[in-house]
Amino acid sequence: MNWKEFCRPDPVVSVVDEDCQVRRTIQQLCNIMNLDFEGFASGAAFLDAIESDHVGCVVTELKVPDINGIQIQETLIAHGINLPLIFLTAHATVPIAVRALRAGAFHLFEKPVPQQELWNSIQEAIER
Repeated sequence: MNWKEFCRPDPVVSVVDEDCQVRRTIQQLCNIMNLDFEGFASGAAFLDAIESDHVGCVVTELKVPDINGIQIQETLIAHGINLPLIFLTAHATVPIAVRALRAGAFHLFEKPVPQQELWNSIQEAIER
């Protein structure tokens, strides 16, 4: 047997948002929660870094400049990467929100997100 079968990696909260303040705020929250964090300013950078055995959750802005949150979600699904996605948005439309949730989004928050709600959602997503 392989040692990896016995060791599950620590969960990582991957945040995709072009706004460095949003990434920094969520990083601070992850530090308090004792969770590993990785931040990306673009969807392409995130998708280049993600691995199929990634454990944790993804917190992403719906409107990332290069590859939007829905495209990130579709790419992960197409590659069989089953990670809970928590969407953040400052400009939600009902059709986009419905599309994200129907495709399996774990949660969708409108910015600014109350920290306790985001904390609870990240914790639930990781426990999933």
